[in-house]
Amino acid sequence: MQQEELEIGIETPSQDEIITAIKSLKNNKAPGNDNLNAELFKIDPELAANILQPLFTTIWNTQIIPDAWNRGVIIKIPQRGSLGDCNDWRVIIFLYVPSKINIQQITDAVDKTIKGQAGFLRGRSCIGQTFALRNIIE
Repeated sequence: MQQEELEIGIETPSQDEIITAIKSLKNNKAPGNDNLNAELFKIDPELAANILQPLFTTIWNTQIIPDAWNRGVIIKIPQRGSLGDCNDWRVIIFLYVPSKINIQQITDAVDKTIKGQAGFLRGRSCIGQTFALRNIIE
């Protein structure tokens, strides 16, 4: 049985894809060191996409991610229980919002491309596809 290759587009990110990624950001989340929160980008997604598209295109073409995007600020917050027990602490990582937008745009593009796949995709399981295949064979 020959394995089918997936056709994943190699086009640079479109403005519409970036706008969709911006609109999917969650509100009331802490920003990265740049202090740019999601709400700032969501005020005018078209303008934000206009500003971000050249940056994302450069990243796409050069395959070089800004150094700051490779770092996050890690904060540990105590929860209930003993402060001496590591399991009683919660970790928050502050990431740059433009990085989150870029990651979301790439994730959306891949998700759209591999609709027929099930493994490692949100809301899908290999078991369901195996069951469907078995029913077809029988």
